[in-house]
Amino acid sequence: MRIIKTFEDLELLENTEVLNEEYLQWIKNYFLQLFDLLGRRETLDQFRLGWLEGFVIVLEKGDNLRDLSLFGLNPENDGLLGCPLEYVEEYKLESISFYKIGILMDNECMMTFLSEVGDHDEEIEDFLREESVDIAKYHRDHKAELNEDHELPF
Repeated sequence: MRIIKTFEDLELLENTEVLNEEYLQWIKNYFLQLFDLLGRRETLDQFRLGWLEGFVIVLEKGDNLRDLSLFGLNPENDGLLGCPLEYVEEYKLESISFYKIGILMDNECMMTFLSEVGDHDEEIEDFLREESVDIAKYHRDHKAELNEDHELPF
């Protein structure tokens, strides 16, 4: 699991080469959108996602999605499987497919979880597949163009 709060976190991920390059670029672009929307006259180096706004969490193979108590998704409630999801979007890039999962923790805090398709057990993958919207198909069907104004759900 990778927790992204700052642009420096993304630079560290880039240096360690633990994520698919195209996936990492998508995450960077998303982070920059958050900076544009939530930045409080800070520079990019000063900008930090906190509990008020919510973090970007990259889930990886082996992560226990039934116990994400670090983020308030406790095992007693079955973690990610037992919480009300705001949205699950499926993105298909050239080299990777992944889910973007939004969980509204309270009236202001939106946690964004990212998970590569196929990284988790069958029950979790089935759950995410059933909950997800193929974002490219959604935009085609609704004749909207993918641009910065349509990417964020808030």
